[in-house]
Amino acid sequence: MPKEQFKLEVEKELTGRETEPWEIIYFKLYQSQAPVIERAIEIAVLMLGSDRSRGYSLEMICADF
Repeated sequence: MPKEQFKLEVEKELTGRETEPWEIIYFKLYQSQAPVIERAIEIAVLMLGSDRSRGYSLEMICADF
């Protein structure tokens, strides 16, 4: 097993959570678009459960498209 995968497996075992590398992505929104996106994320959180992150909720919205 590669060293990086081993570290991820140990962290998963210790914390009970799966982790993966991440990055921050920036993009421009118009002010009129922000409330629509916020509402879509709120609805996704309600459907997926509040224990999920906003990033995961956005991922599930995008997966539908």
